Amino acid sequence: MDYIQFIGLLGLLLVILSFQQKERGRILTLLYLAQILFTVHFSLLGAWTGAVMNGISAVRTFLFSQKDKFKFIDNPLLLYFFTVIAWIAGIMVWKNIYGILPIIAMTFDNYAVWHKKASKIRLFMIIPRPFWFIYNLNAGSIAGILSELFVFLSVAVGIIRYDLRKRNSK
Repeated sequence: MDYIQFIGLLGLLLVILSFQQKERGRILTLLYLAQILFTVHFSLLGAWTGAVMNGISAVRTFLFSQKDKFKFIDNPLLLYFFTVIAWIAGIMVWKNIYGILPIIAMTFDNYAVWHKKASKIRLFMIIPRPFWFIYNLNAGSIAGILSELFVFLSVAVGIIRYDLRKRNSK
């Protein structure tokens, strides 16, 4: 395995671990670190839309993780700001038709990460998985392909462990 895929696999490990956390802060910290690794991974693959989306995601996730400390971050305008930035940046690095997929995924990811409740983060993180999966296939990101499969499974397990069981026990 080459070092490019290895970097992506490290990101994958952090993503999987993130959705098994009970608290929002831990989820977001691990996601932030994973997004940095995936920014490097996609850059080395020359998959610039994926790299840019992950770079923006890392900044966004870090900022949103500070929501409880700084009131201005709780403003929904910040959510829209990151969505607009993702679309503008994504269009600027557009390479082929597959480039639209991470931009769409980022729109849902923004909404998921902005939420305060861990259950909402997990729920809205499922939606973008097919978009990223197809993009990763086209970009040749083995780690990205595996990441989307594992993220989907990890999020589903997290939903069962923390959301459905909690609801059923009431």
